[in-house]
Amino acid sequence: MKSIRFLHTAVLLLMATFGFAQRSLQIAERVHNLGNIAWQEPVTVAFHVQNISREAITVSDLRTDCGCTLATMSQTEILPGRELQINVRYDAEMLGQFSKRVSFRSSSEAEPITLTLTGRVVLDASGKAEVYPFHIGDVSLSQEMIEFDDVYRGETPVQTIRVYNGSQQTIEPEFLRLPKYLSATCSPKVIYPGRNGVIDVVLNPNEIENYGLTQTQVFLGTFKGQRVSTDNALDVAVTLLPTSALSTSASGQVPVLDIANRNLSVGALNGKKKIKAETFLSNNGTAPLQIEAIQVYNPGLSVSIDKQRLEPGATAKVKITVNKLIFNFKGRYRILLLTNDPQCPKATIDVQVEP
Repeated sequence: MKSIRFLHTAVLLLMATFGFAQRSLQIAERVHNLGNIAWQEPVTVAFHVQNISREAITVSDLRTDCGCTLATMSQTEILPGRELQINVRYDAEMLGQFSKRVSFRSSSEAEPITLTLTGRVVLDASGKAEVYPFHIGDVSLSQEMIEFDDVYRGETPVQTIRVYNGSQQTIEPEFLRLPKYLSATCSPKVIYPGRNGVIDVVLNPNEIENYGLTQTQVFLGTFKGQRVSTDNALDVAVTLLPTSALSTSASGQVPVLDIANRNLSVGALNGKKKIKAETFLSNNGTAPLQIEAIQVYNPGLSVSIDKQRLEPGATAKVKITVNKLIFNFKGRYRILLLTNDPQCPKATIDVQVEP
């Protein structure tokens, strides 16, 4: 009988020991599933750790499994019946599913305790405008045009396009049919499903022959052997300015360009094939003003000017025609002027037109 009582007492002691180890800390929710969260909008979650034992417990060695997660705790000692709060901040910089772990040690348990943060980073978590609003198949882009404005020879400007792979396959983005004045690199070279990358497009203005507006198209390929088409085309626009326009004459006399209306509203087409409008240029300076080039960003616009050299005080009429094809092109409704005005080597007239 004594042996039975001894065995019973030993079992109770073992149960009490293991019970203490398992029940010294109580965590209401060890795994937080955040569902869909918005890209580049960091999220912070609080884990609550309660001491349900009769002794104070020390907490230490708080760690995260990657640099994208930051964990902090409110204190290092939890008194009996009291609570410790661990705040975990996830930066949401990478699109797609994630599972991040946070661990810590306590003086009451032999093994580290692990907490988990899960969810999915998406482009649009709450009805906002998409971060990547333009699409080529299942690949999304941050922009549909590549524009280099106010460029001078000797510069090397860069345009960065963000890319998101929404397909189920890995992709290797590259631009096809790049003109000699453009180069592009993608990082990373391979983008896995649900991941994002960037394409840096570099301009070498020294390879462009003419000043003013140069336009072309490039084509985004995502796999080997992909063909070019209007579906994967991106428009490119470069405005190269002459450095000579930055200098003034030895006499100090300079031309000064004045445009009567830099934002010209022409109304609605209302089913008509074309509509016409006009504005005026004036030279308010003390030297002759030369209109060296006049170009349009959109083929649906045409423009003419009655004189390209304006003596001081002279005025020129600019005639503008808008045709219905304007809505078939991505180019902005804008007219470009290059002049010898040192303060205004480039001027633009924005045309506002309704369908």
